[in-house]
Amino acid sequence: MAFMALFGWVFIPIILLYFLLSLVAAPVVWAAEHPGLVNAIAVGLLIFNALVFLGLIRWRRRRKKGGEPVSWVSLLAVLWEGWVVLCCVAYLVVQPLRFLPDHFGELFSTGDNWYGTWTVTGVQATTPGCSQPQEEIDALIGASVTYEEKEFYSGGERWGLLYMEYKRVMAWKGDFPKQYGMELADLGVGDRQGLWCVTLNPSEKTEAANPLGLKLYELDEDTVLLYRKGVFFKAERAA
Repeated sequence: MAFMALFGWVFIPIILLYFLLSLVAAPVVWAAEHPGLVNAIAVGLLIFNALVFLGLIRWRRRRKKGGEPVSWVSLLAVLWEGWVVLCCVAYLVVQPLRFLPDHFGELFSTGDNWYGTWTVTGVQATTPGCSQPQEEIDALIGASVTYEEKEFYSGGERWGLLYMEYKRVMAWKGDFPKQYGMELADLGVGDRQGLWCVTLNPSEKTEAANPLGLKLYELDEDTVLLYRKGVFFKAERAA
C-alpha cells in the first residue's frame, strides 16, 4: 500500500500518454490504409495553397506599386502559404507513409480481438526446449478453441477460469529470447517489435490439465498463435 501511495501516481501519466499515442496513431493508420486518397488530398491542398500563395504575392506587389502600406500580417500569410506548399510537395515526393513498419498501430489496439472460435491449422514454430511429443502435436491440428467473455472451451470441454480473467499485455521483441530461447522473428512475423499476448487465469484443475488455449498471441484480426508446451500453433478464426 505504501508503494502504491508513493509511486502509484506515476502510472497516471503513463496511461494518459498511451491513450494520447493511440489518438495520434489512429489517423496515421487510416492514412496508411488509404494512400491514394491521401495523395489526392495532398494534391488538392497543394493546388489550393499554391493559388493562395501566388495571389498574396501579387496582391502585396500591387499595393507596393500603388504606394499603399503592406502590413506584416500579410507577410506572415505569404510565409505560411509558402510553408504549406513546401510541405505538400515534400510529402508527395518523399511519400513518408511507405516508411511505416508493418502492422503499425497494432501496439495501440485495445480491442478484445481474441473472442470467438479458433481452429488450429498448423504449427507455426517450436521452441528449442519443446516438451510436447509429435503425436500430441499432430492430434491438436484441427482442434478448436472458443473464447467468450465468461467462458473458455478447448477440446470440446469447458474449463474454469479464476474471476473469468483474461490478461492482455504487450510481449516485446526482447522478451522472446528470455521466455522461449528463440527470437520473435522465428515465428515468421517479420520485423515486428512485439505481439499482444493474452494469458488466461486458470483454476487449479484447468492449470493441471493444461488445455490448448491458455496463452495466445494475436497476429491479426483473423489469426492467432496458441502456445502450449513449447509449440506455437497457428489458429484461424472460424467462419
